[in-house]
Amino acid sequence: MAFFASTNYNSAKYVAFRPAYPPAIFETTLGFHTGSFDVLLDLGCGHAPVAHALAGHFQLVHAVDPSASMLETAKQLAGNVSSASGATISFHQGSAESLPFLGDASIDLLIAAAAAHWFDFDRVWPELARVVRPGGTLAFWVYKEGVLPHHPAANQIVAEHCFGTRSDEEGDAQLRDNTMGDLFQQPGRSYMKELMRSVVLPSADWTDETRIVYEPESNGPGNNLSTLGVRPLLFKTMRLGDYAQYVRTLSAYRGWADRHPQRKQRADGGSGDFVDVMMDRAVAAEPAWTAAGESWPDLEVEVEWGSVILLARRRSVIT
Repeated sequence: MAFFASTNYNSAKYVAFRPAYPPAIFETTLGFHTGSFDVLLDLGCGHAPVAHALAGHFQLVHAVDPSASMLETAKQLAGNVSSASGATISFHQGSAESLPFLGDASIDLLIAAAAAHWFDFDRVWPELARVVRPGGTLAFWVYKEGVLPHHPAANQIVAEHCFGTRSDEEGDAQLRDNTMGDLFQQPGRSYMKELMRSVVLPSADWTDETRIVYEPESNGPGNNLSTLGVRPLLFKTMRLGDYAQYVRTLSAYRGWADRHPQRKQRADGGSGDFVDVMMDRAVAAEPAWTAAGESWPDLEVEVEWGSVILLARRRSVIT
């Protein structure tokens, strides 16, 4: 998670190009929660969309993030929400592994949205068990990289550049110096890719574990929303140029940019970063995009993100 905590991380781009959480995710989480609605904890809050959306349901919201830049953006967005809902949002720079500002059994609902895969679980489980009240709820929302369900050829090219490694570069001139797969932090990247399937909740502290998983179709048309019920689906219609900017918000991109400081994106007057190279190939592989000529960045595409909601209740009687 060090990338997001960096002082030079562009939180405005994260806000602009990442997907918004749909109502179904909030509704599913609140529907599972049977405890009180006094105190919410938003861990890894980022620009705090969860804290802002749920402020009206709680008396107090604690929003925690390691990034000063993200917290500054969150605070700028918080004023109208707090005044409208009557709730207080308290911001803290810190990590999920250490929450000294919270008392024992003080949290009714804990949500970690797009953050839990970065946790050090050996350290985080005891701390979460300490702060969540008996009968309170834990909710992890995790999503992986967005895919273009109607464009399998482009998907393949995106995967080669985003998740290829330096060993892949050795055998493919198009990939040389144009991959970032070895720069994702582990084990967080693996947890995200598998949608937290290998993460085991301590059964002595948590019960009623529920997992709601959505896997998009990356090799063909996406699923019909009407068939999903309350299952979460993160989706967004984006300009193709904005999709390229979304790729630049992935956690490994800063590492790639630091590895290749001379490679600036064309929009900033440079010769092109790996995303520019990737998009050149993707546009060439998709006839409709090629036909658009230089206006391809203005084409609209549908993007879907595989996601999981992991829910559990704090045991009322510790076993």
